Amino acid sequence: MRLHLPALRDRTDDVPALVQHFLETCAFNRKPNAPPVRGVSREALSALQSYPWPGNVRELVNVVERAVSFCDADLIQLSDLPDYIRNAKAPPPRETPPRRSATVPMGASGAPTVSMNPNTPAPAPPEELLAEGVTFKDAKERWVASFERDYILQLLRRNTGNISHAARAADIDRKYFRKLMKKYDIEAAGADDGDDAE
Repeated sequence: MRLHLPALRDRTDDVPALVQHFLETCAFNRKPNAPPVRGVSREALSALQSYPWPGNVRELVNVVERAVSFCDADLIQLSDLPDYIRNAKAPPPRETPPRRSATVPMGASGAPTVSMNPNTPAPAPPEELLAEGVTFKDAKERWVASFERDYILQLLRRNTGNISHAARAADIDRKYFRKLMKKYDIEAAGADDGDDAE
């Protein structure tokens, strides 16, 4: 006999308790050289409760993990959440393609450049992940690619475009960091190329 549990979208009152549980028990909230995130701001919690959660609790875990990776304080802020969560009051239809170009400024070469303002929101992950016909493997690859790209952009913002500092903050080799930048066609505006040249 299968037990039918209600969808998270029908139990948004459970979101605060679930988020707090994830923050207290999940390994992603144990960052080296940083205290754990202890909670969520009122604005961020309101956005989390407004979102319909088509991916149910698993999607909530992923969003909280992503927010913790971007969080610089002891509370998750609205700016730490993906755009599609922040704009949850008017969710776009599933068929709408993602509008990345509106959130990522382009440089002279046509590649996205990084605003050095750490409060600039990260680009939204692909909305087509939830479209019908997308396989688990494809959705996972797109999600990982979206996370990598957003993570690199956020690190560059926090480190005012300094690739060496951003790579050090990510605890990865600078050459690999630059390889990820190239993979996602990211240019660091204001980066010191002389210092970071390979």
